[in-house]
Amino acid sequence: MTKYRVQAPGDAKKAKVGTCHDIAVLMKYLLDRQNVPNKIWLLHDKTRSRFHTILTFESENKTVYLELTPQSSKPCYGKEIIFDNEQEFIAQYIQNNFDITDVTDSIIVGDAPDFVLSRMA
Repeated sequence: MTKYRVQAPGDAKKAKVGTCHDIAVLMKYLLDRQNVPNKIWLLHDKTRSRFHTILTFESENKTVYLELTPQSSKPCYGKEIIFDNEQEFIAQYIQNNFDITDVTDSIIVGDAPDFVLSRMA
């Protein structure tokens, strides 16, 4: 993981493959071009000691999470999960024993994923 570098959105789009970090950066790039408010979050599942990067965006006064990282264990893959607001989104993950951090400004294309590496024990 220390050799991995976050892909540029164009590279991820062209390659059609990437980590959850790369997909979140690509989604952010596409939504920013449409002036859709969005944030990138780091989820830390404390029960399973796993990290996952996701993106939420605002639509029709709702907070939307769209899971686009294909994993067989994720029943929500390719589906949107809609929350009334960002606070409800955060509260649900905290209730399920996750730490949740806004890392929108911490992800640097071309750099190692320090936003997650610094939190790994």
